[in-house]
Amino acid sequence: MSPIKASSVASITPLSTGNSNVVTKNVSALNNYIRNTMMTDTGIYSGYMTETQKNDPDTDPDMFNEITESAGLYLETLAMRGDANAFDSYYAQVKKTFSNGDGSFNWMYNTRTKQKKQGNASLDDLRIIRALTLMQAKSPSTSRANEIKELITGFKKYSLLNGKMIDGTFFDDNTKEPAIRLCYLDMQELKYVYGEAGLSQKDYDDQLKILQNGYLGDNFPWYQTYYYYGDMNGYKAGNYSTLPEAKGEVNSIDSLLVVLHLAQINKAKPASISWIKEHVHNRTLYNNYYTDGTPVEKNSAASTYAITAMIASTIGDKEMYNDSIQDLNDSQVPSGYGDFSGCLGDIPSMKSATYNNLTALLAYYY
Repeated sequence: MSPIKASSVASITPLSTGNSNVVTKNVSALNNYIRNTMMTDTGIYSGYMTETQKNDPDTDPDMFNEITESAGLYLETLAMRGDANAFDSYYAQVKKTFSNGDGSFNWMYNTRTKQKKQGNASLDDLRIIRALTLMQAKSPSTSRANEIKELITGFKKYSLLNGKMIDGTFFDDNTKEPAIRLCYLDMQELKYVYGEAGLSQKDYDDQLKILQNGYLGDNFPWYQTYYYYGDMNGYKAGNYSTLPEAKGEVNSIDSLLVVLHLAQINKAKPASISWIKEHVHNRTLYNNYYTDGTPVEKNSAASTYAITAMIASTIGDKEMYNDSIQDLNDSQVPSGYGDFSGCLGDIPSMKSATYNNLTALLAYYY
């Protein structure tokens, strides 16, 4: 497969530029929350904790998990900002914390137990490669080029099975999961990776078909969640499935990421874009749906509106971008709440998921 240039991946013209809905004080407050409240010298906590919780030995150990998902999202934000020095500094930290020493990343590190999960999440690895690709297009660097080369080699080893992207590999026994979560298939970045690695055009095309054939239909233009290359979770090779843990349900984040990845290669379904735009405008975009389009519950997450902002910027829809960003602005905790201020969270419960905050921050730069 012929290589493409990094600039082809970094060709987006952000709608955030000169946009009145992207308010400097909101962006700064969110940046400060992530850096000052959530970030450690090893990574980013996955959810908000008070200082008392951080110091309490009885706090749930899982609260101290840091994951490569967060690392990749923050790197992508730094790349979108074009901040090469901050990017390279943070990437060095990410590599120190999560690298398996062989071109891939342990997907989780716990700051309390000092333990790493012995396996990668292929989407996270690909997102980190994407961030490096974006930064490299804006500010070329020999060391960064070498990192991209090393990570592409690792991606071939740990994130592919018979030429196709999979969920990941368990490092301790080299077991590969014979399935792919459709939202992992970032076809634009995969095109770059496959080209640089000299991988098969047919394998790339087959994965694009897998992604497109997961479409549920124009009446509810969402997507299946998983595709199986082999027998797994009670499904046979060639099967699709919704959420295995909640059969018959699809998660909005999963489907929105599929639409984003298709939009990046100009293959998003018009029905999907129209459906998303209407529900963003009406603030009726919910977290989970049954496959007939009925909401499982009428709860919303900031991350869904963050991803719709990215979709809107990718396709150049300023109205949808503004509607999405307005939801993020309205979800932000105002000043006066100590180190909880600036996040996108729930004030009564003092809960805030890092994924919501990092996707929102990235959306502000799209």
